[in-house]
Amino acid sequence: MNRQQLMALHPHIVLPPPATPEQLQVLAATLAMELPADLVSLLSVADGVAIQDEEAFLFVTLLYASARIAEETQHFRLWWQREHPAAASIDPGQLLIIADDGAGNYFALHAQPEAASLIVRLDHESGEAELCEGLDIGAFIQEMAASLEE
Repeated sequence: MNRQQLMALHPHIVLPPPATPEQLQVLAATLAMELPADLVSLLSVADGVAIQDEEAFLFVTLLYASARIAEETQHFRLWWQREHPAAASIDPGQLLIIADDGAGNYFALHAQPEAASLIVRLDHESGEAELCEGLDIGAFIQEMAASLEE
């Protein structure tokens, strides 16, 4: 998605400047992994995506900024298996936390070799991981923005 496509998603979209190559290098080094191309592409357009409408008290983050992705992913990797030992089907080292639903559940990006990354919803209470069928990162952001239509 380019900046114009992101701006068209919602009348109250907020796009910060793009992540710098240095910020992307820090993110990759902090998480000790190669970043998925689709995430790099999106962060290179805007370092995070949000909707903010003060009059309607609407404040939703659709995509964390690179620094917050690093912070939330590190936190997730530290506590997920400890809190959910039965969630063995999830390898926390393969997921990047990119957003949350405002109720404690994460949305994670699972990189796929030579394909668009998959979006996974992680339930903080049960430890279950639910694949968001048919959603790549662009479609995820579009769907989240559409769910907030005025």
